[in-house]
Amino acid sequence: MPPRPTRKYPSQETLSRRLSILEFKDYFDPAAVRSNISERTHEPDGGSHRAVRALDVVALCLTSGEQGDVTAAAFYPIDSKKQNTLIVCKNREATPQDRLRLIDFKKTLIASSAWTDVFRDFILRHCAENITKRVKLFKESFSQIHKQLEDMANTYTPPQAPLDQVFPRSDKLRETLYKGGEPADPRVMLFDVLRKCRQAAGEFAIDRPEERETAQQNLDKYLDLWKLADCIRVSAFMELLLLPLSTSDDIVAKFIRRLNKVCQYARIELLLKHYDWTTLPTCWATLSSTVMPQGGKFSRGTANSMLEPLMSKQKSNLAAINMMKNTSKVWNPRDILRPTIHAEIKMIIFIHTRTSPKAVSDSPSPQLPIGCSKRSCICCSIWIAAFNESSEMAWMTSGSHGKPYDQWAFANTVKLPDSLYEHVAAAQDIVADRIRGILVKFVGSALLTEQELQLFPESDEDASAGESDTSSNKLDLY
Repeated sequence: MPPRPTRKYPSQETLSRRLSILEFKDYFDPAAVRSNISERTHEPDGGSHRAVRALDVVALCLTSGEQGDVTAAAFYPIDSKKQNTLIVCKNREATPQDRLRLIDFKKTLIASSAWTDVFRDFILRHCAENITKRVKLFKESFSQIHKQLEDMANTYTPPQAPLDQVFPRSDKLRETLYKGGEPADPRVMLFDVLRKCRQAAGEFAIDRPEERETAQQNLDKYLDLWKLADCIRVSAFMELLLLPLSTSDDIVAKFIRRLNKVCQYARIELLLKHYDWTTLPTCWATLSSTVMPQGGKFSRGTANSMLEPLMSKQKSNLAAINMMKNTSKVWNPRDILRPTIHAEIKMIIFIHTRTSPKAVSDSPSPQLPIGCSKRSCICCSIWIAAFNESSEMAWMTSGSHGKPYDQWAFANTVKLPDSLYEHVAAAQDIVADRIRGILVKFVGSALLTEQELQLFPESDEDASAGESDTSSNKLDLY
């Protein structure tokens, strides 16, 4: 068999250091946000759009909230019986605790009749840290936006419709707020809900999650917050004012994202209603890998050394100096980077190595959903889109947050079958090219003024001077 061709994408060190610069400067790509998103279909079972929402919840429930703990989940037949299997993987290696948590999760779903049972008996014991983190971030966003919300509420004209339409699913909440009566005006209820929701988020705390006797008390506190947050989430106020504004106002967009995250646990109901957990097998996605060079870790390096291959030396030094302006962050060249293959990519490679490409293509749904506990990063969104184009597949997620992570890794260490190698390599080529192009453009537009740009000539981008000085910059996949 002839040897596989050497790929020309840069080394892992080069990619990670480029991503470090973009991450340091809080780069965000709005075009990536809706990449690889499911489309609503008219399939009887709700299709991949429902499946990806359910899988997002599975991934969320199996995530502890610890730093770097990201989970992906997929339903896919990987054995000869063609029976759907719940496949789970993480950014890191699954621990024995992770495996026991999946077993406990499945048992809890089988024994539960409502999502609140799962929340009380499983989520509060295994995911208390994650819940607390989500509520804390929601409270921060609420504090940041509450004056703006009040101003908007003051000028808000509710639709001429019954309260059930202005505030859907709010019957029980209205009974609690108004003791069986009704507010005099929808705007009165809006102000009451906004005020009480902010108060509930500020007071929320999980007490002794490991003790069963406090579980019901913790559930009641979460339900008090959830009823208020969900009322805002599905209200006409959200639909008519907040959602349109979120496309141009980052603070509003962040508030809505965090509001949705606080409410997401209620979607456990999807898992109970649409899936038979007594017969659904589960497995963990594992990949056969080799050891990365230098044990997979290396220093961040200096900013100007990474910028210099992309532009003249004078301009790279100036850009590096400008990077440090107007930021509270500190660039430490001695910081250690330990890139890992992200869970979404592990999932796709695992399924393709366990199933022939034809079998994957013969999936009953044209869209192949992957659920994630966190929105995909910019590299994952680029990789999945490129892999789909190369392999003629349709892997999709709930979307991307459009941000870079310097801990993102190529799949260089994974042993791949020949049928998969070219598709993975093509995707990695495109990731490397896109990140390089983004960095060149971002440095030029954000770090240097127009006047400064005139002072220095551009170096030849296509020469890739900094990418061919050592043989390690042309790693094969393994």
